[in-house]
Formats: sequence, structure tokens, C-alpha cells
Amino acid sequence: IIREHDRPTQYKVGGGAVISGRPDGKVRGFRDTRYTPPWLLELKTTQDYQLHRLNTWEDIRHAQQHYVRAYYDQGQVYCLLEDLPHGLIVFKGKGSGWMKMIPFDLDFGYAEQILQRVEYLQGLVSAGTDPPPIPYDVSICGRCAFGHI
Repeated sequence: IIREHDRPTQYKVGGGAVISGRPDGKVRGFRDTRYTPPWLLELKTTQDYQLHRLNTWEDIRHAQQHYVRAYYDQGQVYCLLEDLPHGLIVFKGKGSGWMKMIPFDLDFGYAEQILQRVEYLQGLVSAGTDPPPIPYDVSICGRCAFGHI
């Protein structure tokens, strides 16, 4: 495993947008198998009930909780920005300490859509304009502190 704690944390994308963050690391190999190029590594802690629900990359993409769905987007964007075709997300249960590894492949088209959205939103931020409302999602809007407005 290559740790990424000392790498720059900003990626410049088109339109003057900046994405801040960094992958948790890269996996060079596992059990006598060498990965060239290495795989992206993301580490997440979660509640045990959530750990048992997540078994595939598609489970993450279509999870009920918006923050879990964001892990999918994060993995895709980091793979694209780091020019890596594969990644691995490792979940650790907060209560049990159990770990689950879920491999994934870069979906170039999906990651490119995310970057286009970032560029679009950067244009709105630069212009001081509010973006249009997001579609209603009970996992986000149902808990919104501004729901009474």
C-alpha cells in the first residue's frame, strides 16, 4: 500500500474549478499479485448495519443514504484524476471492527459527468448565482434544516 498523506490535496479541472481532497492510498499488490498501475484505495468507517448492506459497487451507487452514494462519486472522480482504471473501497464496521473490501472499475463517462457538473457549479459560484434546486431526495431533503421554508 502506498499512503497518500503527503500529497497535494487540490486538483484543478476545467473552468477554473478546484476539487479538494486526496485518495487514502494506492494498492500495489495483494497476495503475490502485482497491480500495474496500482489500484486506488479509499477507506471508510460505517455502522455495522450499513456494512452488511454494502456488498457490491452497485450497492454503493444506489444506497439509500446520500453520503454512501457520494462514496461512489468520490471513487470515480479520484480514479479519473489519478489516471487509474481500478479502485478498492474498504469499509470498517464501527462496532464490530469487521472489514469488507469492494473493488471497482473506473466508469469514465460517469466520472466525466461529475467533472462537468463541478465546472458548471464553479461558474455559478464565480457569478454569485444560486444553482437550481436539486431533485427531492428524502435522505437529504427529509432531514433538511431549511425544510420549513
